[in-house]
Amino acid sequence: GKIGSICREYDIPFLLDACQSVGQLSVDLGQIQCDALTATSRKYLRGPRGQGFLYVNKQGHFWDLEPMYLDVRSARNDESSPTGYHVLPGAIRYENYERSYASWLGMGAAVDYACKWGLDAIESRICFLAETLRRRLEDEVKGTTVTDYGDRKCGIVTFTIEGLEPTDVKAALAKEKINVSCSGASSTPFDMRKRKLSSVVRASVHYYNSEDEISLLIEALKRL
Repeated sequence: GKIGSICREYDIPFLLDACQSVGQLSVDLGQIQCDALTATSRKYLRGPRGQGFLYVNKQGHFWDLEPMYLDVRSARNDESSPTGYHVLPGAIRYENYERSYASWLGMGAAVDYACKWGLDAIESRICFLAETLRRRLEDEVKGTTVTDYGDRKCGIVTFTIEGLEPTDVKAALAKEKINVSCSGASSTPFDMRKRKLSSVVRASVHYYNSEDEISLLIEALKRL
């Protein structure tokens, strides 16, 4: 909420990309105090690719903003207007007429499923697994440096191994049917360039993962 408070104090528009948070962490919009928030379906919500949602605060900067792209869903012809149209009030101005109803319903089902489990329970499980992985990486895998930090960590665990390129680590693990990814400096340029990191291995855990699977990853890394 610190950033939100500063933005409110100085009347600065605050748009938050919460794609990595929604579905794994409890997100309190009142505490965050953002004007708008975006999230995707395909990540921790476990919904269909190509779908997402936008939250717009009625008291924020974006409620009456005219979007760059308009169609018959978000605007209407209006001969009395100098522009020949008027934008509809409310968040509908950000919606498009053409959409995938199948993926829309799929995202809704994913949201219902997450709510059924409970976001607090999901966050607790994910954070437990992630902290277990971080601890074991540092304690058991020689030359490993865990590179994610912050006041509130999540299920995305990143690390490097001395003498090994992250892409080589990913390829070796793939041969053992262990799925990780690599994140380069282009994804988080301000942070990674400041810390002189060009690439890191990224192992993301979810509530369906187990401690046994973490052990399989650790043992595979120890063999590299």
